[in-house]
Amino acid sequence: MAAIAPIPEDRTVYRGLRNSNWCRLGVVHFKAFLLRPGNALYPPEAELSLGLTAGSAVDELTEHHGTAALSVLAVNALPHHLQVIPDPDNAAKAQMSGLPMFSTEEAQRGLAITMASDLAAIAWHVPVPQVN
Repeated sequence: MAAIAPIPEDRTVYRGLRNSNWCRLGVVHFKAFLLRPGNALYPPEAELSLGLTAGSAVDELTEHHGTAALSVLAVNALPHHLQVIPDPDNAAKAQMSGLPMFSTEEAQRGLAITMASDLAAIAWHVPVPQVN
C-alpha cells in the first residue's frame, strides 16, 4: 500500500471543539488535543480527527464550541514528529497521527499532556455557527 502524502505545510486544519472546556475566552485548552479513550461503543482513538475547513471539523458534531485552527507548518515545527495526513475515508477531513494515548501510566500521561499543550499553544479559536 502506498504512503499517503501529508497535508501541505501552507494549509490550516481545524479541530472541532466538542466540549465547552476545550476553549475558554478564546484560548484553546490542551484537552482539545487528547486522544479519546475507548468505551463500550467506540474503540480508542489512534488519530486525532481534523477538518480541512472549520465547517467540516464540526459537521458530525451535534453540539460544538467552534474550532481550534492549526497551521500545518507550525505542527510540523513542533519537536514531536506529528503527521497531518488526509483522512482516507473523507475528502473533507484530515488526521493527526503520532499522539500518545492519555494513559494511567505516568510517563505516557505526561507525554500526552505535553504534546497536547504544545498543540494548544499554536492553535487559535475560530467560532463556527451551530447548524440545526
